[in-house]
Amino acid sequence: MKKKILFAMSFVMMMAFASCGDDDDPVEPQPEPDPVQPIDDGSKTGNETDSTNTGRETDTTNIGGNTDTTKIDDEIITPKGNMSIYLCFGQSNMEGNAAVEAIDKQGVPGNFLNMIVAKDDASHYKQDRYTWRQAVPPLARFTTGLTPADYFGRKMLEYMSPEDTIGIVMVAIGGASIEAFEKEKCITYCNKSDHADWYKNYLAQYDKNPYGVLIKAAKEAQKYGVIKGILLHQGETNNTDPKWPNTVKQIYNDIIADLHLDPEQVPLLAGEMLRQDQGGICWGHNSVIAKLPNVIPNAHVISSEGCKGNGVDGFHFCAAAYRTLGRRYAYKMLDLMGISYEVEEEAEPAPIEDVDSDPAGVVAKEDAFDFSKFSPNIYAEGSFDADTKTFTTGQYGFAGWNYEGGADFSGAKYLVVELDPDSEAIGSYEFSFRLYHKDSYWTEPAIFQFGNSNTVKIELDKMRDKDGHNVFPTHIYYAGFWTIGGVKATIKDIRFED
Repeated sequence: MKKKILFAMSFVMMMAFASCGDDDDPVEPQPEPDPVQPIDDGSKTGNETDSTNTGRETDTTNIGGNTDTTKIDDEIITPKGNMSIYLCFGQSNMEGNAAVEAIDKQGVPGNFLNMIVAKDDASHYKQDRYTWRQAVPPLARFTTGLTPADYFGRKMLEYMSPEDTIGIVMVAIGGASIEAFEKEKCITYCNKSDHADWYKNYLAQYDKNPYGVLIKAAKEAQKYGVIKGILLHQGETNNTDPKWPNTVKQIYNDIIADLHLDPEQVPLLAGEMLRQDQGGICWGHNSVIAKLPNVIPNAHVISSEGCKGNGVDGFHFCAAAYRTLGRRYAYKMLDLMGISYEVEEEAEPAPIEDVDSDPAGVVAKEDAFDFSKFSPNIYAEGSFDADTKTFTTGQYGFAGWNYEGGADFSGAKYLVVELDPDSEAIGSYEFSFRLYHKDSYWTEPAIFQFGNSNTVKIELDKMRDKDGHNVFPTHIYYAGFWTIGGVKATIKDIRFED
């Protein structure tokens, strides 16, 4: 089916850098790093590349138009034909926060490629860094999720020749301030000692120099094709920062200069944050993003209107919304190329049906909180000390219990969750206990905020999700703790009460 698509919250501005707000993680005085220099390997670069023969001559079969996605590992792909390269950078919404679903791995065009950039991806895919693989998600790193770039590339190829190839070069890091991409500041920023461990690990994937790695990867990509555009999705960490447009302008100008590009031929496409009517926390930054075309003549804003959140936090989109955003990036690029297209109707996510009241019956409530089965990694990688019952989640992480087949919490009036009062997670952003009555982490849970208390008392028969739907105690598939990441909590007791 086809058819033609200043907020200020004081608490937000005080949040940690991974959450919404101005980056309150100031750079300690250090010697200025040497500017990142573009790699000079003597090859022809940028728009100097001859678009009639951009691929290296090898014996590899031309992959244009191939839709076979069965072999994606251990296969070194050499692009052929006319390759259009798109640089993608930003934080978690560009990196990809929603889980990759089965539909997202189907029908990926063989002429849609993704460069291996992150260190661990090289070993995961058994290839060297800066080589190409078919763009089967995830694209940022093998541990990430669906990104707007996935459906950007697919939609672009619908309106291009079978001999054309799209190549994605992505450096995106969850929680990243815009400083991570500033040529003159990124090294100092990345080496600050007070970053959370999970964030240090992300930065290390890009040699603690995201800007430098983006340039290096882009120059490797230029050996095969022409850079046609830059996709950006960043701003949650710099929410409502009035300096943000000029900072992005400097980054854009540095990329253009270091890669010898023509700014009139290489647009910057910047996506909006999750909007207020969809539960977005950083919606106020959209008025800042709107100013980009005032400072960068070839900048264009991609609307997030109607794009739903993930229902877990106030920062990220759901999988359907990433697909929509990706197509909208493509529609704007096709506009700029003068190519006609039809706008695809965006399907609404299927409604969550209420379940009946018959118990799931696999795990009884008396056995539900067995700490030998506690997982700190239900979402994002965390840690757990079974002796002290102390856990730490990864970024936007969820730790607790997954009951495969369901647990029955009925027969008690209350569930009481009590932490050690010295737990550093208490008082941190949206620290909560969550219960899911659907066998998917991506459905809506009942959420109970700790605030500044060490205890939540849950009336089981009155649980609701944020949309007011019942969450039935007879069908619990996940129970546990959501944190923004990097904060410790020690569980004192979890008990049922009448």
